[in-house]
Amino acid sequence: MSKILDLQKRANDLLSQHQNDIDEKLSSEISQIFRDMQNTVRSEARSLNSSIDKTKTDIQQKQSEATNEILQQIKQTTAQTKQQQQQGMTALLQEQQQQIKQLQANLQQLNGLSQETAQAAKLKKTLISSNIVLISLACITLISSICLGYVSKSKYNDIQAMQKKVDYLKSQGGSMITTTCGKKLCVELDPNHLQDNYSLDNGMRPLGIVKEVR
Repeated sequence: MSKILDLQKRANDLLSQHQNDIDEKLSSEISQIFRDMQNTVRSEARSLNSSIDKTKTDIQQKQSEATNEILQQIKQTTAQTKQQQQQGMTALLQEQQQQIKQLQANLQQLNGLSQETAQAAKLKKTLISSNIVLISLACITLISSICLGYVSKSKYNDIQAMQKKVDYLKSQGGSMITTTCGKKLCVELDPNHLQDNYSLDNGMRPLGIVKEVR
């Protein structure tokens, strides 16, 4: 009986020892597994951090490249815009210069027309003056014709001859200055021929050279 108890005790001791060994081994394995998991997690964490850093670096690099590209595009667009503005300004200036030249040409043409108009007005004024002279001569002729009824036949013949001379002067483009002297019709004599002695009827009818007005 005592042997059985002893064997049972030894068996219990062995079982207890074996259980302790199993617990220690399990604890050791669990500790090792935990340490391996920690190392794995740390390694993964370091790998993840490295990947994150690399990704961050790549993102920053790509952002920098994108920023540089955008800045380059902005510079190119700005340069193109400036060039287009300069070309537009140049074209506008050229167009304005052409318009100014056209205005100057129109102004010169208007000046020419003004000069022609002034010359035409001057010619018209000259023609009017000439017509006034001719009208004056016609009036003188009419007055002379009226006076013919009150003078003798010889006077009438003289006046007719004078009228022919007046007509001749008119046909040659000339005229003479007439006025009244003592309420009588008279003409202006040529001062260059005042010393010349001309007459009709043996000096009974003195003559003078009339000053021509052209």
